[in-house]
Amino acid sequence: MKKKIYNTDKKGIEEAISVLKKGGIIAFPTDTVYGIGGDAYDKSAVTKIFRIKRRKREKPLVIFLSQNKQLNKFVRNLSKTRKKVYEHFLPGEITLIMKAKKSVPPWLISREKTISVRIPDSNFLKKLLVGFKNPLVTTSANISGEPPASKYRNINLDVNLILRDDSFPSGTPSTILDMSLYPFVLRRKGTISVFNLERYIPSKVRFDKSIVFNVLFVCTGNSCRSPIAEGILKKFLKEKGLKNVYVSSCGILAGDGWLPTENAVLSASEQGSDIRSHRSRAINREMAEDADLILCMETFHKKRVNSLLPEGKDKVFLLSEFAGKSGGINDPIGGDMQIYRKVTREIKRHIKGVADNIERRFRTAIIKK
Repeated sequence: MKKKIYNTDKKGIEEAISVLKKGGIIAFPTDTVYGIGGDAYDKSAVTKIFRIKRRKREKPLVIFLSQNKQLNKFVRNLSKTRKKVYEHFLPGEITLIMKAKKSVPPWLISREKTISVRIPDSNFLKKLLVGFKNPLVTTSANISGEPPASKYRNINLDVNLILRDDSFPSGTPSTILDMSLYPFVLRRKGTISVFNLERYIPSKVRFDKSIVFNVLFVCTGNSCRSPIAEGILKKFLKEKGLKNVYVSSCGILAGDGWLPTENAVLSASEQGSDIRSHRSRAINREMAEDADLILCMETFHKKRVNSLLPEGKDKVFLLSEFAGKSGGINDPIGGDMQIYRKVTREIKRHIKGVADNIERRFRTAIIKK
């Protein structure tokens, strides 16, 4: 079949369904990135997708369903916690890995007897799925290892039909949460943060070994408190052997390139942390977006970050709050060494809790349920 390009309107959906019924492969926009898909019940379509994608067979594909109630047909062990997660986040930008029922076609099941499912939050895809009647077996529209496509013109795959609409892919892949294990494991970061997930999960989510976790400290001028916190956390993480965690800092009123204060350098060095090479940075939206955890020294810092990135509020905390305490960390600027030492000791107490929290998430021992 010759490759065709259609809009995501009624005509395009009808043409896509026709291609799918003939065993063909289509490319289409989702709420995250462009994907490719075929009939999940057609083994030959699955084989085509692996070939087109140049994807290893041990990496299972994802099935798209049109509504939550269809999950019962494909997955088992739907505990109260698992139901709470999918009822809140689906449809949405999250892929869930769960134990597969024995009745599921074997080409959709991983070696671990799991299946990856997603219910996209897209009216167009819902119409496509309802019209086609079968679930789609899908993956992102790119060669394995290459960046996913958020524009249809970037799709360079041997598919039979492309449905185009560049207006709604966000460009960020879906969050992948493995709920076949307990505690649950974050396999890939996405638009839904781990702290948002944990509002509905009683235990801390673990991290896959491939996860890179970014921590950002925020104070006012980025010359005292936040660089001290940055230096101390780096020291703790190094002692714990955690290499997949990146730590940085900034200030809401900082200039770029300021040196840390002399007393900050001295008080940090007394705690075994060298911050002499630190240079200040002013916070911006990109920094906030890139961070997975943002720890602020005072409430007005937190308010500033939340106004900069309203959709990221679930990952923004006071340092003391995240460590299970209360109150802000006072600014020592202009104070003597006694004040700086007091503030540094307070920061260190809280940072130990932060480091322990991150370490627990990277532990590999998983209890199967």
